[in-house]
Amino acid sequence: MKERRHIQWHLLPSHARHSRIRDVVGSGDETVYVIDDGGHHVMLGRRVGAVQGECEYCLLGRAPVEVYEELRQGRLPLVDAFDSADELELCGVAVEEDIRSSNIFDVAHYDGINDVPQEYRVGAEFLNLEEDLEIT
Repeated sequence: MKERRHIQWHLLPSHARHSRIRDVVGSGDETVYVIDDGGHHVMLGRRVGAVQGECEYCLLGRAPVEVYEELRQGRLPLVDAFDSADELELCGVAVEEDIRSSNIFDVAHYDGINDVPQEYRVGAEFLNLEEDLEIT
């Protein structure tokens, strides 16, 4: 998520820094991870699935900070978290034992939530994959 956001908080002068957000909303298959992306946006993330010991896949998107506020207050159902998000990406993260940084790669880009396969959306069951997803 940090890789995809527009604003790198630590690079801003101290007087221009916004409130940092590091949060998890929901649980189980409805878990949505949230970090700040400037004062007006957040990055949303959802774990989609994994190939055991090799790669984990995540859906990422950029949304207005109001989406996060509505999720926290329970006014927006978690399954709708990505509905107003843009820059939707399915990313892969290489799993490497004893390595603190990760290799991140793009798997697919989506123009909107309607282009995201149902099995990757919030509420869908975490996928235990037999083989890596095809990069499109």
